[in-house]
Amino acid sequence: MLFGQEREILTALLHHIKEIERRRLFSKEKCGSIYDYLIQKFGYSKDEAYRRVSAMRLLRELPEIEEKINSGSLNLTLMGMAQGFF
Repeated sequence: MLFGQEREILTALLHHIKEIERRRLFSKEKCGSIYDYLIQKFGYSKDEAYRRVSAMRLLRELPEIEEKINSGSLNLTLMGMAQGFF
């Protein structure tokens, strides 16, 4: 049960990050980018922030992958690898 929720939470988180970037809310916090914002405001490591930003951008470009994230067939690591191809 929690595993399924984790995937749904990941999707919601990626949409949230996308909205923060779209509205440039990170600049109100004196951060130069969404990447810096995730590190400084939420305590993600550089690698964790990079993977989430990459995944968010891939989801923004290919919204049809949301179903694959929710099903568990696509995860942060795979999305980061796929982002390198686009």
